[in-house]
Amino acid sequence: MINTARKNDPQDSDWRVNGGRRWVNHKYGFGLIDAGAAVNMAFSYSLLPPNRNASVSVYIAQPDMDIPDDNTKNIQTSVRVDEDFIVEHVELVLRAVHGRRGDLRVELLSPSGTVSVLFVPHTDTQENIHNWRFMTMRCWDESSRGQWTVRISDQVPGFRGQLNAWQLVIHGRDRAR
Repeated sequence: MINTARKNDPQDSDWRVNGGRRWVNHKYGFGLIDAGAAVNMAFSYSLLPPNRNASVSVYIAQPDMDIPDDNTKNIQTSVRVDEDFIVEHVELVLRAVHGRRGDLRVELLSPSGTVSVLFVPHTDTQENIHNWRFMTMRCWDESSRGQWTVRISDQVPGFRGQLNAWQLVIHGRDRAR
């Protein structure tokens, strides 16, 4: 489906080319599905190599890394992945303590520079993010190798928080031989 999708709203300013040379948008994903093109492509489609997964757990060297209150400047922490395979989707498991989790913005940056906005400020007044699993496909067809970065900011005044730990799980496939 991604191979045959096309921009459905080309004037939208959020369209970006990811590291896998795919157009992607936070509102529209990879765009409009072209069912006819997908069916035609299926007639000549070759099976993909086996799935691959890499899991990296990151425990903050400085426990309870402060997330500054009411500050659009983010904190960030990174991990390097040495395995090199083609990314299909990525999961971020996050653990943070915060008095009002709806104040937070969470982003994941791939080694190619693709930004996935996983959580934006909203009206959720509950506390904490305990092992929440966020998922993105914006990195489709990128390489898994390199530095992955998590950025968190608290964009509303009133509550403080700390980042405790995060885990990155990258799902993908071997490069075709």
